[in-house]
Amino acid sequence: MLLVYNSEGPIVRELPDNLAPERVLDARQGAALFGVSIATWRRMARAGKLPPAIRLSKRRLGWRTRDLLDALRDRAA
Repeated sequence: MLLVYNSEGPIVRELPDNLAPERVLDARQGAALFGVSIATWRRMARAGKLPPAIRLSKRRLGWRTRDLLDALRDRAA
């Protein structure tokens, strides 16, 4: 179980069991995990509020699931 906080308070999220910690999520998947829009996700990335991204190709970035879950826990604390 993962607690995520937003302006309305805590949200409990059940993560799939097959979400491996080394799996790389794209921006759309990362935004969904954080419960924010793609635009907000991009603003957070530019502001340094997300873990460092992994360059997947010239124009595509990804984030390790483990790093994102750690960032969510830090945000909640």
